[in-house]
Amino acid sequence: MIKQLKTSKKAYDLSMQIENKNLAASMLSQLGIAYEVQKKFSDALNYYSKSLKLNIEIGDEMSIAEANSNIGMIYFLQKENEKALHEYFKALKLSETILDDYGIARDLERIRDVYFEQKIIRKLLFSD
Repeated sequence: MIKQLKTSKKAYDLSMQIENKNLAASMLSQLGIAYEVQKKFSDALNYYSKSLKLNIEIGDEMSIAEANSNIGMIYFLQKENEKALHEYFKALKLSETILDDYGIARDLERIRDVYFEQKIIRKLLFSD
């Protein structure tokens, strides 16, 4: 995993040097994934947020939706369900606008996961 981080950081640096913002945004997302896998959620959130900002700057709507969904996943993993839903619904709205079937399916699945977890928690809290 350390090798992946180093490679992604180097690729990000090079992509910024050559002013390839699409590649830079992709590398920021890859760094977010690497930190997410390591359960370093604050670092993952940081890189996903940077990726989102860069994707907004270049106008890549599909990647914006993906970044919002990834940010939502970090919130979900941290049990911040309302923040997760907020990000997932932003992603879903954009995915629907650009007719991205994969994005729509991804976002609906993640929304379902939050609702499913909330139902289990309610059941545990209110069962006799």
